[in-house]
Amino acid sequence: MGFKIIGVANKVLNFVKDRIDYFFGRGKHSIFVPVMDGALKPNEFLDNVKVIHKEEDIDNLVINRSKILFSGKSSLFSMTSMKKPKKIKSFSGYITAMALNSAGSKIAVALADEKVVILNSKTLKEVFTFKEKCVTSMCFQQDTLVYTTGSKNFSATQWQHDLLSNGSSGTVSANQLDGSVSKVILTELAWPTGLTFTGDSTFCISESWEHRITFHQLDNDFSVATKIDKEINKLPAYPGKSFFNTKNQELLVCFFAPRNQLVEFILTEEEYKSRMMAEIDPSLWVSPTYRSGKHIREPLQQSGIKTMGYLKPWAPAFSYGLVVRFDKDLIPLASYHSRTNGNFHGTTSVVVDEQQNILVTSRGDGKLGGWK
Repeated sequence: MGFKIIGVANKVLNFVKDRIDYFFGRGKHSIFVPVMDGALKPNEFLDNVKVIHKEEDIDNLVINRSKILFSGKSSLFSMTSMKKPKKIKSFSGYITAMALNSAGSKIAVALADEKVVILNSKTLKEVFTFKEKCVTSMCFQQDTLVYTTGSKNFSATQWQHDLLSNGSSGTVSANQLDGSVSKVILTELAWPTGLTFTGDSTFCISESWEHRITFHQLDNDFSVATKIDKEINKLPAYPGKSFFNTKNQELLVCFFAPRNQLVEFILTEEEYKSRMMAEIDPSLWVSPTYRSGKHIREPLQQSGIKTMGYLKPWAPAFSYGLVVRFDKDLIPLASYHSRTNGNFHGTTSVVVDEQQNILVTSRGDGKLGGWK
């Protein structure tokens, strides 16, 4: 009886605390957005990089030695270093994630129609398939495919729906690619993507809606992952796919959209969100996007967008381009930006090739760019 009374009292206290936090804008009701400063100080670097290729909805850069692959809608492309790529295969649906195994013999391709396809990299023929919904990123570890799913309720292309629904149903799973059922390793994640192994059994996850990157230790049979006391948090943008450069032990992270206070405020207003999602076309929602400023009916971006006909680079935006390099101690070393008035927004994937060239996709502007 005593435990029940304590439980009820705790619920009442939590409710009261939540209402006080809501009134003062604290805790989960805070709309504070960390500023970009220090190593994250804005610049226009990405707007001036070499454009290697242009392709609508370009994404999912993966690399193994000299083999570099990326996607554009439902097509798979291959390239070597900074040379011009070529299309090698098309699929039935949008490609949402890809991975190459360490031997370079297998290519894993996740499709928006809830299917994961394993290809022979030489013949490009399907050797195995399995069903999975909303795959957002993948990695091969030995012969096992470890992958993230963003949501139980939405597809990989409906990330804005999941954000505005306060989604936290993402998972990390492993599939042995032998016909057995996938093992779910982690659950209740807020749109996980950017799954990257930084060691033999250590991996990190970009948990986008929590604005953080967490690190985990995976056991030998791919069934349990233990969180390590190591984290990058309070980020000013939504982290996405990442890449670990083993040569200099650096982690490169793409941020596919910026945070701003208007969106943070709307996330706390349930009635407004519900009506907006029910009554307005998703392209006109007040939410982050890969590329804003294309439609005259888009909502104003929190404050003055133009002065004397010129779009100010520091104006709060719904889209942005940002890649950050972190050292082995997770301290940011450098950042590469495409600001509000830039032309390299929606940075969704990054790799470093054998010559230490950094390659980045701008999904918002349909570009693959690179620099040394």
